Amino acid sequence: MEAEILAIADADRDYLEKFVNYFSGKYNGLFECHAFSEIKKLLEFGLENRISVLLLDEALYEESIRRMDAGNVFLLSDGSGEEAEGGICRIDRYRPVDGIIREVLKTKAESTEETGGSLTVAQGRVFTVFSPVSRVLKTTFAVAMGQILSDRGRTLYLNLEPYAGFHQIFMQKYDADLSDLLFYLKGNNSRFRYKLQSMVLTSQGLDYVPPAMSPEDLLAAGEEEWLSLLEAAGQTGYDYIILDPGLSLHGMTAILKKSERIYMPVRQDSQSKAKLAQLDALFRISGNTEIMEKTERLQFPYFEDIVSVAGNLRSGSLGSFIRERVLRS
Repeated sequence: MEAEILAIADADRDYLEKFVNYFSGKYNGLFECHAFSEIKKLLEFGLENRISVLLLDEALYEESIRRMDAGNVFLLSDGSGEEAEGGICRIDRYRPVDGIIREVLKTKAESTEETGGSLTVAQGRVFTVFSPVSRVLKTTFAVAMGQILSDRGRTLYLNLEPYAGFHQIFMQKYDADLSDLLFYLKGNNSRFRYKLQSMVLTSQGLDYVPPAMSPEDLLAAGEEEWLSLLEAAGQTGYDYIILDPGLSLHGMTAILKKSERIYMPVRQDSQSKAKLAQLDALFRISGNTEIMEKTERLQFPYFEDIVSVAGNLRSGSLGSFIRERVLRS
């Protein structure tokens, strides 16, 4: 299938350049982006190509725009939230580019229009940070690795723990979280990739979906949902996907099998060793020795400069450990 097209037309060339540069760096896996500074060029293009999303400077709007086969049309104006004639929505052109695109993606996710193909079909590399041992910097390590990988390519971090506490850690109230995403996923909706990307937030350059508030929502999800979630993340153009699961997920074996590499923080006390021995026995009995083969166990040294996962973890001793010991290539 051909990629869906997002077109933006604005007389301000600096505005166009800013928008396209940001879009290409973060959302190019969702749409093929085309920019126009003249309405004539837009019309010529639109009469020959199906435009899925059109962002149009309100000052450039004219009736001939309706001749084009455009799906969702948004007018970039000095206000927002108002509906123009014919169901066309207005978006405040002075909002951050990310906010404009999120509004577009929310509309696409709720649209009844049939979607086209995806520009990106290859799935990103999946790394899972998993351990039966508690209090071993698992989440801190996962976020730090995600931040470092985000400097190399688009990276998505997914915390699948029952009590992640991110609303408190980031001092932020989330309008939607992973529970909403899982509920939407159950509909096997072809617009799921838009829903996913509309919910993604960014911290220290690392994209993440707010973790589920309800542990029951995570337990209700199974193998099919988790694999579909990974597939959708790959379709939105992520190069790396970092999974940080708890211990009680249904479909955990499928997640581990799907992972290219599994990083397992451990400790050497007797209780931790006993838990690891039980896990090894379980994998052998169940015939999942390939999971053991791609698992790297990590015993961390003492990191005296650890900061919160809301902070920059690249530059400290943990970041150096990851670059030198984990992401060597």
